[in-house]
Amino acid sequence: MRCRPAGDAYEGNCRYYLAPLIPNTLTCELVRIRERTTPSEVIHNRFVLTDRGGVRFGIGLDDDDGDDGKTDDVDLLSQDTFDLRWRQYALMEAFDEAVAVATIAGAKVLATSV
Repeated sequence: MRCRPAGDAYEGNCRYYLAPLIPNTLTCELVRIRERTTPSEVIHNRFVLTDRGGVRFGIGLDDDDGDDGKTDDVDLLSQDTFDLRWRQYALMEAFDEAVAVATIAGAKVLATSV
């Protein structure tokens, strides 16, 4: 069962903001997950995992509409932590997909050398 329909505002915002940052020769898969009923790992921190490594956001990835000076820390994951989180998230050992995977095509044109 899906929590939200694919193609919602979150996905649209990711396409709008991420596509210009991704080289046009690459794509990015956006996978949103939800906790399993049981057994469950509690979702709190947010992670960005790639085939090259990952980072952790302590609060989250959403954009705070207010300008109240809130900040967050972003930490580079150690290899052990990355391996654990990759198994949990990318291999879906601890969570289920919340919506269908979205593929974002890069739009950034890289300069070519002459």
